[in-house]
Parts: sequence; structure tokens; C-alpha cells
Amino acid sequence: MSPTDVLDDCHHNEWNKRLQERQVPTTTTTRAISTMSTAGRAGGAGVKRSDAFRSSLLHFEIEAFVRIGGTAMAHIQCLMGGVTDRTGILPKPSADMAMARWPEACVRTRHQKRTGRKVRCSGLLKGLHRLLRRLDQKLRHRVLSQRFTEAQRQTFERWMLSRPDSHPRDRDRRVKVTQVTKIRARKAQKVSLAAAFRRKAGLAHLHGLVVHPRLKSAAVRYSAEVTIDRLRLLTKEHHCLEVVQGFRSALVDMKKRMEGVGQAAFEARFREVLAACLAEHQLQPRAMGLRFCVLLGSLWLPRPLATPPFLAEGQALDAGLCAWRRLGEARGRVLRRGSVLQVQSPDEIAATWSRVRCAYLDAVAASSAGNKRKAIEAAARLQVLEAAQAGQRERQLERWNRRRMAQEEATQRRNPRAGANEILKRVDQLLQMWSRHSIPEM
Repeated sequence: MSPTDVLDDCHHNEWNKRLQERQVPTTTTTRAISTMSTAGRAGGAGVKRSDAFRSSLLHFEIEAFVRIGGTAMAHIQCLMGGVTDRTGILPKPSADMAMARWPEACVRTRHQKRTGRKVRCSGLLKGLHRLLRRLDQKLRHRVLSQRFTEAQRQTFERWMLSRPDSHPRDRDRRVKVTQVTKIRARKAQKVSLAAAFRRKAGLAHLHGLVVHPRLKSAAVRYSAEVTIDRLRLLTKEHHCLEVVQGFRSALVDMKKRMEGVGQAAFEARFREVLAACLAEHQLQPRAMGLRFCVLLGSLWLPRPLATPPFLAEGQALDAGLCAWRRLGEARGRVLRRGSVLQVQSPDEIAATWSRVRCAYLDAVAASSAGNKRKAIEAAARLQVLEAAQAGQRERQLERWNRRRMAQEEATQRRNPRAGANEILKRVDQLLQMWSRHSIPEM
């Protein structure tokens, strides 16, 4: 007798013993296991079990397990109701159950190779779980008993029992906190160096003056920087502090005169104020290296977008203001507080981001005077930023989904029958998808 035959006989005898001790109807299960064991030996000594044999054996073992401990529907009701003590329903784990785990592991390993299919199945089961939680206990029991098949109930039960206790969102939060801490430490080191030069020069609280220290030399350079609405005005770096303070005075004067100007009259007013302030301070845009960048509060990115700098005179000034106008139109309404998901759906946000992306790349092309390399580099940087923000985007969408579900639940409480009917329709759709795609055992 081969080792395979010995294992099959032991498996058969052990299951008969377990089923007789617990006084469970054994006719169907015993006959099926006996038939499968005989079929496994029919091919000769040492023949390996096929995938069909393992899948069928797993099915009969799970059937016997459910008969011993209770029905899958009772398990699901306990899990849905948040019952922690399931002693009367779920059997206690013991050593004799270990032998029943190897076929399930084989089937699971075989199906884990189909990554896309597994992800789709997990999403479908999550959707069913969310919908069933919104139903009352009696209606949920009727749905599980009448609309689910026995195989679907067992698969759904195993999926619920296999769910991890900790949400991956917690791990992402810990990783993000660590990354933010490191970034803040690097920024603090850089800011502390600049702050030391500020204190040395007596410029600790002078707004709009930027200090550029040099690590390898004692030389220090300065520049002026002021933000007006969505325009950030910059000057060139200079070693003389008095010269840069003159640049800063002109920019601060411009900022004061632009206060309270609306979006419609912003471009014309900006041109007037720019010419007037530079004339009063006897400065020229090219001599002071005056440039400006267009800033835009991003939708999905971790920080605002900033275009390459435009020179504040001639055609470059016209191109910069055109980019300011186009980006503002593409971005649309901007919330000062809260999230954009409060006023837009995910589809609307995706369409808005597509418009913003195109307008931004056009602005980069306009500032680079037809240099295609800079446009390609800008597109690559956007892709990197989008990939880095993918986790945050998913968490925002999850919060949006939870808020929508809470609103739907409130509507259901006001009109319970209409809400239940919509849930049942959605459950039927998911069950049809389940049958059509034939979800594998979890």
C-alpha cells in the first residue's frame, strides 16, 4: 500500500469517527469521502491528488464542519450582530481539525495567482457586507436564507471570519506620521540655519525677506518674496541687504494696493499697480529680476502647484496672466476650509483634475518658450506626485463613501420601506454578478 492510500484511509476513518461521536447525519458526507478516496487510488500507487479532488474534498469537509457547529447563516447573523460569544454556534478549535486545513490551503494558493479576480471578489463581498449591515435583523435573515445559496453563505461566512482585526489604514497612518516627522526635522534644520542668520542681522520678524545662507562659506544672500492672491512675486538674490530691502518695499506696497480686488478686475489692476509701484521706487523689472509664479491649490496633490516663473514685463507678463486665468477657470471653486468632496463628487473631481493638469502643462510649455524637455519633466513630476498621494486619495474617497452611506441611512430611517427596497435591488445585482463571475472559495 502506498503512502497516498494510507493517508486516504486515515482521513476516511478519522472523519467517520468524528461524525459518529457528534451524532451528525453521515450518510451523504461519508459516502462522498469514501468515493473520492477510492477514486484517488484508482489511478495507481503514488498518484497525486488532482485539483478537482482537493476542491471536492474541501467542499465536503466544510459541509461536515457546518453541520457540526451550526449553519453558515447563524454564523453570519452572529458576526453581523456583533456577538462576541459564539460558543454555542462555532465549534472550539481542536487538534483533530488541523488535518482538514491542507486542502483549503491548496485551493487558496491556487486562486491567489489570479490577483485581479481576487481583488474583484473581495470588493463584491465588501459591498454585500455593507448592504446587509443596513438591514434589520429579520430582513437580513430572510435575505440570507432565500436569496443566498448555501455555497454563497459559506463563502461569505469564511470571508467575514478571515477579516483582519486591524485596518490597513492604521498602518498607513503610522507610516505617514513617521515620514512627516522626518520631513519636519529636515525643514527645522534648514529653517534654524536661516533663522540664525536672521537673528545675527536683526531681521527675525521682517516679512517678505528671504535669507539664503551658504553652508560652505560665510557669504549670505537675500531676496524678496510676496504673494498676491494666487501670484507669488520673486526677486533675484543679492548680497546687499539694503538693495533687497528696497525690492521688498516695492512688493509690499503692491500687495497693499491689490487688497480687495475681485477676480474680474484682477489682471487690469495688477498691470496698473505693477507699473505705478516700480515707477515710484525707481525700479525696473529686469534690473531687480522680478518674476512671478502662478499658485494653485491642488485637488489630490500634497502641496499646491506652482508654475515656472514668468518675467514681469512684455510678452512674458501676458503669458503669466493668461496662465493665471486658465488655471483659475480649470480649478473652479476653492474651499477655504474643509474638503473639496463636500461640494463635488469623485467623478467631478477627476474631471476637474484633468482640466487642471492640461492647463498646468500648457503653462509650463508657455514659460519654457517651446522647450519640450521641460514639459516632459513637468509631466513626469506630476505622475510621481499623483502616485505618492494615491493612499491619501483612497482614504478621502472612503470618507466620502461613509458620508454618503450615512446620508442614505438617514433617508432610509425617514422612509424605511423605500430604503430597504433599494438595498434589496442592489443585493440582487451583486448576487447576479457573483453567480456570473463564479467567485472562488475564500
